Amino acid sequence: MPVGGVGETAGILAGALGTGRLPVRVTPRAVLTTGLALGALGMSGLATVEPRTGYAVLLIAQLVVGLGVGTALTTIVVVTLQDVLPDDSGVASALTNATQQIGGAVGISILNALALAVTGAAADPRSASALTGGYSAAFLTGVGLLAAAALIALVTLRSSDTQQR
Repeated sequence: MPVGGVGETAGILAGALGTGRLPVRVTPRAVLTTGLALGALGMSGLATVEPRTGYAVLLIAQLVVGLGVGTALTTIVVVTLQDVLPDDSGVASALTNATQQIGGAVGISILNALALAVTGAAADPRSASALTGGYSAAFLTGVGLLAAAALIALVTLRSSDTQQR
């Protein structure tokens, strides 16, 4: 049975469930920024993977990525729906969900294209080193994107916004 994605799945579950249990005094701004930063930290760990890297390193990095992403995605829903009128909440929720799904699909596609381009440009594109080099480039790009998203959240969300539920 493949267990490659267990770490990220467990992290997403823990992040999503844990976010709802945070004290009321923790603002969405703090939670979202922290979640995105955790995602970037975990992804930077994935960027260091080499052909001989052990599974424990992958598992830890995946857990951290998942925890950050689970926390961030849950908080995004809270932030986008907190000021929506009850009559509009279904549409707003559907739009938020669709945006997350499309953004994830497009983002993964772009990162995969980058990984393939870097792997293909290597001296020996069929080597394990070329493959992990491509993945590293994609993960480092993901680190930059998550860090930028954390900075945007920090700058654009008011610290006095409705408290986390």
